[in-house]
Amino acid sequence: MPSPRLPAHSIRAFGLACAALLVLVAACGGGTAQALGALGSDCVLQKDAGCASGLCLVLDSSTAYCSQACQGGTDCPTGFLCLPGGGGSGSVCQARGAGGVCGADADCPAGLKCDAAGGRCYIPVTRSACGPCTSDKQCGTGVCHTEGQGDSFCAPACGAGDSCAAGYACKADASGKHCEPTGGSCRGGRPLCAPCSGDLECGGPGDLCVRNLQSQETFCAVHCKVSADCPSHFSCLDLSGAGSGPFQCIPDSSTCSGFCDATDAASVARECGLGSKCDLPNHSCVRLTDGSLCATCASDDDCIKTSTTTSSSSRCVVNRTPGSPFLGERFCGSDCTLGACTGTGCSPEPSKCSPGFSCSGIGPHGVWPYQCVPASGSCQGEFGRLGDSCDRHGAADCSSSLCAQFGTEHRCTLSCGSDSACGDARWHCCSAVGTNRYDCTKPPGANGGVCAPVGGSFGDDCAPGSPPCQEGLCLNLGTAQLCTRSCDATHTCASGFSCESGALQNPDGSAGSTSVQVCFPDGGGEIGSACAFGPAACRSHLCLKKDSGNVCTQKCAVSTDCPANWSCASELTPSGDPENVCVPSGSGP
Repeated sequence: MPSPRLPAHSIRAFGLACAALLVLVAACGGGTAQALGALGSDCVLQKDAGCASGLCLVLDSSTAYCSQACQGGTDCPTGFLCLPGGGGSGSVCQARGAGGVCGADADCPAGLKCDAAGGRCYIPVTRSACGPCTSDKQCGTGVCHTEGQGDSFCAPACGAGDSCAAGYACKADASGKHCEPTGGSCRGGRPLCAPCSGDLECGGPGDLCVRNLQSQETFCAVHCKVSADCPSHFSCLDLSGAGSGPFQCIPDSSTCSGFCDATDAASVARECGLGSKCDLPNHSCVRLTDGSLCATCASDDDCIKTSTTTSSSSRCVVNRTPGSPFLGERFCGSDCTLGACTGTGCSPEPSKCSPGFSCSGIGPHGVWPYQCVPASGSCQGEFGRLGDSCDRHGAADCSSSLCAQFGTEHRCTLSCGSDSACGDARWHCCSAVGTNRYDCTKPPGANGGVCAPVGGSFGDDCAPGSPPCQEGLCLNLGTAQLCTRSCDATHTCASGFSCESGALQNPDGSAGSTSVQVCFPDGGGEIGSACAFGPAACRSHLCLKKDSGNVCTQKCAVSTDCPANWSCASELTPSGDPENVCVPSGSGP
């Protein structure tokens, strides 16, 4: 269903052993893995030790099955394909329809096609550089390039005399020359405890964006095997709760509030706020009390005096910014009075203040004495960099004091006059409109510009961690997410898409009551296909609620009307209507 880019269930969570989204057909939990299982047997719990072949193919933390090595197409039985297993393990037998493996379009969920040569399902849209991909067919003249441990992104072709975009370099590999990130990875590279909205923003492959289910705080964790791999006050936590992983370094306090590991001033300010230092041995933020700019204070006597004259003294400033989450906070300012004066006819001198600070009158009616104070009004906010979320406190969350709306979310941005001012190839300079909007169809004008994410247009990937959709509609297909647009009789969809009805998703991931018409990939899922979007994703237009993910079903009178391992039963569809439909056998009530 079209939704904000960050549905509650899209980030790995910790703090609860089991949380079902839409529980109707299956109960939380799982069966016991078979010992020495045959090809296709479940091996979630025992991994390789549970398979006769000694090879368990893990798709995610709750899905794994026994596989076996293969050399060609005749080595695997019907229903399996011989494909590279990843991680340098050679080719293995992989089940058609599992984890995006396919031999024909019928093996893929609704809206996806099969790249038979590569054996993978893909969404038939073209992605730009660093766009997540599963097939070369999504990358125009480029290729779907796989990074070190499995992440795959589009890499545009380049050749003699061709230049790549800023932040990319033309590199040669076995498949030719392509533009790849100069930093070596398309991932955001955010460190441990940095705020995040998806895995792609964090560190490298294996590092995940996790959510504390109690506080709803989200932050980057780090892959680990044992707690010794983690910094002090962190433990290696099994997020599955069943010993199957993924394993991540999580704070013992379950929160990253007050955590730091930075040494340079800019990073310390981002992690701890201004006027703080990082106690590296304990990875904790500590407020300064030395009277410097933004140090904590109780009175003017606690702040550094820059001269013997009262007019040029630093003062203890009280945050009285309306709506500030840190109202009443006390911190040292820095004098920014023009010349020397006694308080009569004094004027401010903004040039005395550093970027991100303004020269404000803290006296009665906003006049002398003038002090340099953060533009946001606070020294202790979490000061986000370009692209960090500012949904919580708005501009107060950003080191630039600029929070812009992109689609349905808000992110820290920068003022700019050209693309180079953004300093990130994934962002470009667009015309500023009002105080928090932008228009990328126009160059920066008299009002200046604002850095906006490249991408986010129709067909782009919008999984958490990707640039937000510029039109604010992210279509959740269950197996993938892509930016779409609203449609009606006069605003038609592109070829390969049709106008379908769906519901906006609530922030907690549940289906909302607001109905919308959006462009949906043509096709319709057969029984068992994912239908996170709703009934429009199914050929039968019947979608069955299931805690492991909604699936397409079909009407029936008796169980023989259903496929093998399915039975006929009366169940509620997402619309709330009871229907006699096919249900996976063995599912609980």
